[in-house]
Amino acid sequence: DGSIYVQITRGVAKRGHPFPNPEVKPVVTMAVFPAKQPPAKDVEEGVRVVSVPDLRWQHCDIKSISLLGNVIANQQGVEQGAKEVYMVNDKGFVTEGSLSNSYIVTYDNLLITHPIDDHILNGVRRQNVMRLAEELGIKVEERPFTLEEAKAARESFLTSANTNILPVTTIDDSSIGNGKPGEITLKLLAAYRKHVAEQTGFTP
Repeated sequence: DGSIYVQITRGVAKRGHPFPNPEVKPVVTMAVFPAKQPPAKDVEEGVRVVSVPDLRWQHCDIKSISLLGNVIANQQGVEQGAKEVYMVNDKGFVTEGSLSNSYIVTYDNLLITHPIDDHILNGVRRQNVMRLAEELGIKVEERPFTLEEAKAARESFLTSANTNILPVTTIDDSSIGNGKPGEITLKLLAAYRKHVAEQTGFTP
């Protein structure tokens, strides 16, 4: 029911682009605060996301404090009244959300998510979802999917530290599946909650 956020920088040094000499000591800061949980309504009814261009640099796999691209994308979603965004690259593929990983489920019960490369950040929740899907016998395909595929999917959901597994029922103005959280999504959510309860005694 709590979160610890750790941030490490190279250290304090004079302003300049070159790395400071090896004698500079790294600086560690840490914040402790109550864990955020998505509103029950969002989990029960699903949320709306909007598509925005992915304008970030070419190493999104690095967990960095340089989050300007993510912040701008998230603000675009806020201004459109959406819970999150699905960022779309110049090839038309959905990479991830501004602060989450994105997934779709086809009508053949195939779970699709972007592969691990330099275009996305491999979230801890994502890693758990991949493992849980395997344990549940859910077929997973790690490949890029287009925005059109996402809108035509039976289900969609996102994962992040603050949302766990959150159903997506609308992308832009397109309703996903029957407009309600899907069977695979809810099955993974139940498995995730069980996993957390077994590890911590706390049910998210």
